[in-house]
Amino acid sequence: MRNTPSSQFDVVVTGGGIAGSTAAILLARAGASVAVVERTAVFRDRVRGEWLAPWGAAEVRRLGLGEVFERAGAHSLPWNVSRSGRPRYQATPEGDVPLTFSHPRVQEELLAEARSAGATVIRPALVEAVAPRQHGHGPSVTIQRQGRREVLRASLVVGADGRSSLARKVAGLAEHTHRSSRMLAGVLLGNVGGPDDLSHFLIRPRGEGLTMIYPRGDGYARGYVFLPDATEADFRGPDGFAFFMEAARASGIPEDVLEHVTQEGPLAGFVADDSWVDHPYRDGLALVGDAAGVSDPTWGMGMSLALLDARTLAEAWIAEGAVEPAGHRYAEQRDRYYRTVRTVENWQSDLLFSPGEEADQRRLRAARGWSQDPTRFPDLNGRGPDLDTSEAAYRRFLGLDDVTLRYAGEPVTA
Repeated sequence: MRNTPSSQFDVVVTGGGIAGSTAAILLARAGASVAVVERTAVFRDRVRGEWLAPWGAAEVRRLGLGEVFERAGAHSLPWNVSRSGRPRYQATPEGDVPLTFSHPRVQEELLAEARSAGATVIRPALVEAVAPRQHGHGPSVTIQRQGRREVLRASLVVGADGRSSLARKVAGLAEHTHRSSRMLAGVLLGNVGGPDDLSHFLIRPRGEGLTMIYPRGDGYARGYVFLPDATEADFRGPDGFAFFMEAARASGIPEDVLEHVTQEGPLAGFVADDSWVDHPYRDGLALVGDAAGVSDPTWGMGMSLALLDARTLAEAWIAEGAVEPAGHRYAEQRDRYYRTVRTVENWQSDLLFSPGEEADQRRLRAARGWSQDPTRFPDLNGRGPDLDTSEAAYRRFLGLDDVTLRYAGEPVTA
């Protein structure tokens, strides 16, 4: 029987998307020998995030990846309009603004940058098996490419293999899920009207739905709708796009934005669940990006978290100089910042999208507080994991700290 050929690296990354490629770039820059295994030969358009929060744009700058995103056609989107109808400037305290882009183009450019940084990119290749560290042997990844099986051995395997992560299953790390009643649907739009530096984030009255339009230049935009009672089937077939557009109009997206809109990519719906893994490291296997947890897609923090995961893991690798302490250091930090983001997302989703009269009153009270002092509403876009999630901050968000807000009259929308 022929032996399966093998190769040795410091790090093997399974998955060449945003989280995996960024981790590969940073680890290769730090001097590690890195292999990235990517299943697809070409990244294609699917329904996914194409809006990067200001704090995520700050990560791009911090990581020295600005030129990579520019090559991918990244587009600055500093202004946003919500129910108040007043455009508002969105930025970090340092001035970083949101970015929009073609997700596949960014993936391609990041993977190319990983190769330029010294990583070995193996593509297309299928990951057949992942093995943790055991019996004195380091972790490994078994792949198949061009009809040949090969074993990649490493000190660290980075699982960047998405929601259905094989690395997570092999590590025995349980995925916890917070179920949502909302359906998310997304599609690439063409011939979008209105200013291309202005996004729309419009919630229907009484939390009955939400539409987001994120221009990315040249008349293109990524559109999303969230509906509490829709199903995946509503967005399928010849009537799916009409259903999507009806929902967008019902949210109050201006007609000059939608009048000539065309469908330019696949349309699909998904339940807007969020999930997480406690301490995403075990026995030489570290999880990043969606493999470690999927944040509530309503708030668009997933790609920013993926970049932060990559940086945190690389910094732990550099600081510790050994796999075990580096892996645990990363996992502890990841738990903290993901918990912060997820907590604030849940505060906002529960308040803004819960149905019923009691929920209406909670929204009314909170909105009066926000209109008097906008800092009551957490700046998740600008500050991300640096937010305060104490009980006092939660009460302030809801307006429970001020008795004068509890008996509101007419609503004042933030």
